[in-house]
Amino acid sequence: MSASTNDETNDVVPNDVRRRNVDLALQSVALEGGHIDGDLADAFIAYADGEVDEDLLLELAVARYPHREAASEHQMIGMNEATVDPYLIPGTQVLRNLVGVRDAETLSTIEFTLFAVRLIKLQTMRIPARGTVRQLQQIHRYLFQDVYDWAGELRTVAISKAYTMFLPAHMFITGIPYCERALADDCHLHGLPRWQFVERMSVHYDDFNVLHPFREGNGRTQRFFWDLVARDAGWQFDWRLIGKQENDVASARDARRRLCDAHPHV
Repeated sequence: MSASTNDETNDVVPNDVRRRNVDLALQSVALEGGHIDGDLADAFIAYADGEVDEDLLLELAVARYPHREAASEHQMIGMNEATVDPYLIPGTQVLRNLVGVRDAETLSTIEFTLFAVRLIKLQTMRIPARGTVRQLQQIHRYLFQDVYDWAGELRTVAISKAYTMFLPAHMFITGIPYCERALADDCHLHGLPRWQFVERMSVHYDDFNVLHPFREGNGRTQRFFWDLVARDAGWQFDWRLIGKQENDVASARDARRRLCDAHPHV
């Protein structure tokens, strides 16, 4: 994060906070169906027990997966961007990455591991909620900077999941201001009773989720983004109370609701 985000860390992070930070980072990984590199598990435990700090944990993880010089295969020369995903290594379904990996499963493990250590570090920073896509981009850039050169950049291609198609990239020009203005008009959810906070949060969470502004890493980035909004509004999320299946079902249910609202006769 840039200096403008007030990213100073606490001098001493209590062990109970360290353990919670590890738990939440690993839970964010689990909600996406991922896992971390088992060879670094001891380092996570050492951090949780106060034997190493978050800087050393990050140093150990980044040193394990050094950046490699970008290969010419990453260039999309002569390819039609309308039919080819520029985020993929040509001829594969593997995302273009800084660690030089061409195997999707290996890349997934590396990505989740580096994300987890970055999230642990980010959780120690004092960052005020801005409620903007710009801040969402800053968070994404920080969390995925070790893996993708496009971290923090708005996607330029259409993406979808089994249950929904997300907002087309060419509609960001109207979709982003709408989401930001709606949240601001709700005073960033400050001063609400619990039931109303939950109700309004679900609406805004869904709005930003439909944006899905990044090629990868949207769910993990959003969870931290909404943690900031909730904290500044006087509330706290505990993502450890929900599982992947429950989270996926809720997302699918909301996608169907949106479809029915848009096409009531379908």
